Amino acid sequence: MKRTLPFLKLSLAFVFSVSFALPGNGQALMVENFDYPSGALLTASGWTAHSGGGSQAIDVVVPGLTFAGYPLSNIGGMAQLDNTGEDVNKTFTPVTSGAVYAAFMMKVDAVVDGYFLHFGPAAMGSTYFARLYTKPGTGSNFKFALGKSNESTPVVSTAEFATGTTFLAVLKYEIVDGATNDLMSFYLIDGTVPATEPATATIPAFTTTAADNNPGSIGLRQFNAAQRIYVDGIRVATSWAEAVTAPLGGDTFAPVFAAGFPTLSAVNATGATLEVSLDEPGKAFYMVVPNDATAPTADQVIAGAAYGAVTPAVAGSIDVTAAGSSFTAALTGLTTNTDFDIYVVAQDDEASPNKQAEPVKLELFTEKQPDILYSADFETSLLPFSQVSITGEQEWKKATYNNNSYAYMNGYASGNKENEDWLITPALNLDTATNVKVSFKTAKNYTGPAIKVMISSNFNGTFTAAGITGATWTDITSSFEFSSGSYNWKASGEYALSAYSGKVYIAFVYTSTTEGAAGWEVDDFLVTGYVKSTGIDQPATAGLKLYPVPARNELIIDNALNISRTEVYDLAGRLRLSSVNTGESRIRLAVGHLSPGIYLVRFATNEGPKVEKFVKE
Repeated sequence: MKRTLPFLKLSLAFVFSVSFALPGNGQALMVENFDYPSGALLTASGWTAHSGGGSQAIDVVVPGLTFAGYPLSNIGGMAQLDNTGEDVNKTFTPVTSGAVYAAFMMKVDAVVDGYFLHFGPAAMGSTYFARLYTKPGTGSNFKFALGKSNESTPVVSTAEFATGTTFLAVLKYEIVDGATNDLMSFYLIDGTVPATEPATATIPAFTTTAADNNPGSIGLRQFNAAQRIYVDGIRVATSWAEAVTAPLGGDTFAPVFAAGFPTLSAVNATGATLEVSLDEPGKAFYMVVPNDATAPTADQVIAGAAYGAVTPAVAGSIDVTAAGSSFTAALTGLTTNTDFDIYVVAQDDEASPNKQAEPVKLELFTEKQPDILYSADFETSLLPFSQVSITGEQEWKKATYNNNSYAYMNGYASGNKENEDWLITPALNLDTATNVKVSFKTAKNYTGPAIKVMISSNFNGTFTAAGITGATWTDITSSFEFSSGSYNWKASGEYALSAYSGKVYIAFVYTSTTEGAAGWEVDDFLVTGYVKSTGIDQPATAGLKLYPVPARNELIIDNALNISRTEVYDLAGRLRLSSVNTGESRIRLAVGHLSPGIYLVRFATNEGPKVEKFVKE
């Protein structure tokens, strides 16, 4: 079935995860910070006058109110209710069931008996309900009162409150089945903002015989020239969390995976690395299940437990602490040479998290990745390749452009010249591994003969014109793809060397004539395969790669573990070579003096000691 690397496929059932701003699912219905210039009229900023329009209009004063812990604190200005005249309202999507909360900051500088804030229907008219009053108290203090409609005796708070103090207020209206059963209550907060709705309200829930209504607007009222009330940071929602504590912005959208994510890498015999990236912080939950098992729901992936008849092989989560960055998890302990399905679903870090509706599906086949038998990137020189000039003065050389080095040959020198130049690998021992493949990259510019790739199994390693002509070379150029020009790099693709055995040499052959001399670049030459068993059961260490396999003159170690010291031991336990390292990401050890055989390499790393093996040819 699926056997082609990278064993990854995105399911067509991708993530349709947008949440729409419909009432009843917890998002803010209205947010008003009065973030307008000082003196701006509310009727010019989305509010509508429903009584006394234009008479002593309600305006904005700057700065606004502050209340520690309330997300809408200290933004813009505040509404000033300081006269009798214009009353205004602002609408939101009507709510027909459940509860509605209106949170706001307020400060009373001068108290007069009357209501200053209320709910109304979407078309306000003269229907005002859940009317919130201020009433004179002892001295300069005041009380709150709450009426369902136009009752002559609203419910009055027991406690008194100080004028000149900023409070956080929450007005709640709860729709209850029946004609006159709706409840209202009021909370005044003077301290820490509660994360959840308090058990005891400042004015506990009550109802009257007045008609019920569906809240669709909030109104501000001026009723006396002596009143001085300031209102700021209004947020209306259908839950306490969204009205009172939710971060500003009221995120109701599920996170989205960045392009190309989630993805798998470092596939091996017992697992792989899962990598994710999101457009906002949150978590990515994953679950690995047997191939073609019943797909889990998003909630089942998040739970990470068995569902139905399916038991996950691996389940977990990845903390995504920053948007746009990638984060990983190691999937380990899986059965070798087995197909698995991987489901990934993301949710954000909101107090009430938004999660993706459907998991993303990846497919994995656990298989050991090939060993690097030989590699050359020409970063320091052409070595261990050898270059032989048959004709002409121009030769292969190391060149560098944009901090990348490569092997380069061009037969142009004040005109096109005749050249034939060979760039030859050291001997590659194909008997040490199975399924051996070769690949590289090329870049080309200008007009001239195409480069050729040749292979020989009887070349004797004499890097001279006579040595080359004395061997049999097979043209394998057609097995690869090459750059088409403009020095654009092109990957060759892999060519299997299954038709060859023993030691072989591979050569890049450049030619130019007086009619044309192209420039050719070669880089990232790579030979891979599966090293045959050495009889030592020494597992590979993540973060380390040792090659070529076998090594002849040099052992290269790609190091992601901050190696501080490297020691080479023979199988008798004798130290044969040691090296102190200073953070190099690639370590090169000269091993040409060692006798052929198997050696153990001990590394001192930031994760403790690690041991690997290598074969010396």
